Amino acid sequence: MAQTIKIKRTTGTGKDTSVEQGELFYAYGSGGTYGKRLAIGHVNGGGNTPEIIGGSLFMDMLDHTAGTLTASSAILADSNSKIDALKIGNSNNAGSVELFEASSNGTNSIKLVAPSAITSDITYTLPGTVTNGQFLTTDGSGNLSFAEVSTALTLSADSGSNDTVTIGTDTLAFVGTSNEIETTVSNNQIQIGLPNNVVISGNLTVSGTTTTVSSTTVNVADSMLSLATGNNSSDAVDIGFYGLYDDSGSQDEYAGFFRDATDQKFRLFKNLQAEPGTTVNTSGT
Repeated sequence: MAQTIKIKRTTGTGKDTSVEQGELFYAYGSGGTYGKRLAIGHVNGGGNTPEIIGGSLFMDMLDHTAGTLTASSAILADSNSKIDALKIGNSNNAGSVELFEASSNGTNSIKLVAPSAITSDITYTLPGTVTNGQFLTTDGSGNLSFAEVSTALTLSADSGSNDTVTIGTDTLAFVGTSNEIETTVSNNQIQIGLPNNVVISGNLTVSGTTTTVSSTTVNVADSMLSLATGNNSSDAVDIGFYGLYDDSGSQDEYAGFFRDATDQKFRLFKNLQAEPGTTVNTSGT
């Protein structure tokens, strides 16, 4: 006579009131603590919590092609110990891969972490070959490639021929010109400035409205001084020079020599308290 062996079971998700030590129990319902799970009675039996040992919940997680990542399923490597993809991360934390060191029982690691937010998927495709001494670069579309580190720096200026400096072996020198430009290197800085005495070999053009010369003595080799060069379309300004003095000790005054634009006569003036502008008010105080 055939015998039928049955175990405790339920169509719900909970356990039987009492599952004794060694008794098997299965819940056919989905969800809950025991849904789709096979359990065996606790070592102390009775009302103690049975230990889960299997069930279709776990078997379904294995029911897919090995080597293919499948949602809500276990990761099954294929015969070559490979898996086609891995997705790392959740709704609260950016995904990361942590590579632990071999020494010190793996207490230190290198971690690769995704950004906290990106606008779209980014795929980095590694190059197929590796060359010693090169660096990894991207084309902006996620394609990575190895490129040589440039060791040459080309220098150019307003005049002269371009020159090349080999990085790592050559020294790039900033050299000034005697009495014109001086350079100083200190604390990782290059300072470029003027010496105390400056010599200008060519012409000097000053476009500002005021030029202040603090020299006590001005030597001019030219025998003629040109004044009022912008007075070429009319005769509207007085042409001359003046100086400041104070013979009372309490009042600045001006004296000088000029050509008067009103009558084309040359005049001397003194005791003017108002500094002359483009015209001289000889009748002023």
